[in-house]
Amino acid sequence: MIVDIELIEDWIEALESGDFEQEREQLHGGNRHFCCLGVGALVEGFSPRDMVYMEVASDLNGSVLGDMLRELVANPPNNNSEGQLAILNDEWGLTFDQIAYILRRELLAPLKKALREAA
Repeated sequence: MIVDIELIEDWIEALESGDFEQEREQLHGGNRHFCCLGVGALVEGFSPRDMVYMEVASDLNGSVLGDMLRELVANPPNNNSEGQLAILNDEWGLTFDQIAYILRRELLAPLKKALREAA
């Protein structure tokens, strides 16, 4: 899996920014309405127009974020359902701040630790 630490950090920051209204069951719902995955796609450089026909993270073909998201949805961190971001956003109704916290704890921190240990 390709990992872009800066992209993950920017995604977390965007989720916590308060700049977006939370959407459910679609990446982009108009204006500033995005699901947590849609915010990540926007951070990577996809335009809202790109997201109109996208339904799930797997539609982010050919992108670093798409590869990371497919891996997260298929193999959540620590092998638990917390890592399944679409479920957290759509079914559990977690806020962007709560999802950002999980991304920071379950994805970013372990990746940074692994990089430090590998250095």
